[in-house]
Amino acid sequence: MENYQDINASTIDKWIEEGWEWGRPISHEEYVSACNGKWSVVLTPTKPVPKEWFGELKDKRVLGLASGGGQQMPIFAALGAKCTVLDYSPRQLESERLVAEREGYDINIVRGDMTKPLQFEDESFDLIFHPVSNCYVREVKPIFKECYRVLKPGGVLLCGLDNGINFLFVDEDDRSELSFFPFDPLKNPEQMEQLKRDDDGVQFSHTMDEQIGGQLEAGFRLTHLYEDTNGEGTFHEHNIPCFLATRAVKEYGMETEIERINCYEDERFSKTALYQHGAFLVNGRPYEVEVTGRDSAVIRGEDAGLYPEIIDTFRFYAGHITRFVDVNGVLVREFPAVDIFRVRLERIQPSQFYVDEAKLAAVKTFICGPEDIIIPVIPDGDGYISLDGHTRLAAAIDLGYEEVCAFIEEDAGYIHGFVAEARKRGIFTPYDMKRMSHDEYDVLWNKFCDDYFAEMGALGDNSAQKS
Repeated sequence: MENYQDINASTIDKWIEEGWEWGRPISHEEYVSACNGKWSVVLTPTKPVPKEWFGELKDKRVLGLASGGGQQMPIFAALGAKCTVLDYSPRQLESERLVAEREGYDINIVRGDMTKPLQFEDESFDLIFHPVSNCYVREVKPIFKECYRVLKPGGVLLCGLDNGINFLFVDEDDRSELSFFPFDPLKNPEQMEQLKRDDDGVQFSHTMDEQIGGQLEAGFRLTHLYEDTNGEGTFHEHNIPCFLATRAVKEYGMETEIERINCYEDERFSKTALYQHGAFLVNGRPYEVEVTGRDSAVIRGEDAGLYPEIIDTFRFYAGHITRFVDVNGVLVREFPAVDIFRVRLERIQPSQFYVDEAKLAAVKTFICGPEDIIIPVIPDGDGYISLDGHTRLAAAIDLGYEEVCAFIEEDAGYIHGFVAEARKRGIFTPYDMKRMSHDEYDVLWNKFCDDYFAEMGALGDNSAQKS
């Protein structure tokens, strides 16, 4: 008996000759648009994949799994990815070769059967793009295990999945006869005859246990999903979802470790991110949050699945930033707006004693007016206690501003101990804070924080106050 994968390859090649929608490569104009940042791709028939699912693609190693046809790989290549495509249809792979030659980019083209172990080394790829295709294979769980193997830690698997509804009726337009599930033509000769009659190759239904559960069993963490319709036909006309798209991440095998970078010279980050204290190492990899407006910022880094945790960490220091987008301008997270008001410097009680002169010099480079200085405070009598932003308060003094902007933050209980110590030292307004070199600051301030929290028995997340 002919291998069912060979039947499917021949069937798909025939469909392509007949003008199959998923076998038509993109045009030169579409490729140029992608080079200019205007692009979209689909995992399922109609809905574009959210761009934030990808993260930054430049220089990333991308595997198109059963993704031949010259539709998605050219887009990723235009965005700077290093692409490999694996497909079992010779015609689909020929389309990949033709587009790559036409546009002048390199791509690794592999004819392979995804029901077999993938011919790639462990941890070879940053992202796998796997559009709807596992309806053409009998066993899907081994595929997810192989995807997990060949992805790097932190790598992303994007899948298009058939939810089985398309196999519900023997004839979609005649709903009087139901199919028997699972739809498996290798076990059910009648189903094989049905597929032959409709020229549908050899297809199989799969449960969510197999498809979602299979990804989880392989070790992935599911981060996002959405549903989609066929794009045409009875089910589509009744808005009945027949497909799922999922985003899953191969985690690092540890809890996420986020380190905020507090220096101003680090070639892994932009100067702007370093000066704004928006540079982070997450599980050892660089991510940036760059403030771009009074309440907005852009976040960048390879794994969009980690963005929420990074944003939460960033907002601990900058709660007035409430809108975050990725490098493509796509909204990642949005929080309720905060009320920002002006307050005179002499009405602010610092909770810190020292100012780092090196940090002060850096901060002053991106301040253009009092509206650029926004600090979190809590009410204190007829004035306020500053929870953070003491370097910015010092910058306001140097730049001749008499007032800055502020917003009310939740009362951090430990802060009152810092305030009491500040008052003991004669520090009642930002004008009283002592300035010192970075090395002096690093020793004196960090020692005070460590000693204070050690005495409170609160070492850990609170081992250093905001600066």
